[in-house]
Amino acid sequence: YTTAPLCAKHLAHLGAEVIKIERPGGDESRTWPPHIDGRSITFRLNNADKRSLTLDLTRPADLDVLRRLIVQADVLVENMKPGALTKFGLSPEAMLRLNPKMVYCSISGFGADSLYAKRPAFDTVIQAMSGFMASLCESEIPLKSGVSASDTTGGIIAAVAIMGALHHRLHSGEG
Repeated sequence: YTTAPLCAKHLAHLGAEVIKIERPGGDESRTWPPHIDGRSITFRLNNADKRSLTLDLTRPADLDVLRRLIVQADVLVENMKPGALTKFGLSPEAMLRLNPKMVYCSISGFGADSLYAKRPAFDTVIQAMSGFMASLCESEIPLKSGVSASDTTGGIIAAVAIMGALHHRLHSGEG
């Protein structure tokens, strides 16, 4: 809900045209309070400077729209569970066959081939499992940081990695 949206927001702030794909009904964070003028502040902060497009990937026509976007994209950022796009015929290999120059950035809490690859990872889980919360102890009780430190840091690191991959592409021609 946060890491990839923040990554893409940073890229948008640096001048990228970002199209956020949302499922029918919209991104769940659109409903998160607090709201101003009926719009979620969290959603607006995480998705500033982006355009949104609703696609139902179970519909062949919508999946075709996504494929056409992939063909012309410089970068694809996603943070679903590993293998989620593969169910729709869009494995990393398939996407790179569609667009060999595209930089594909998959963000997940535990990586694609770790022991916990299929588990969802929220900021608090990563802070706890990494030991970060232990560094913020109060009377030997681990505490979560006030901000979503793992999500925020992950978004920044992903944006920097993408910029590095784009720089590499200038010399190699490969995504």
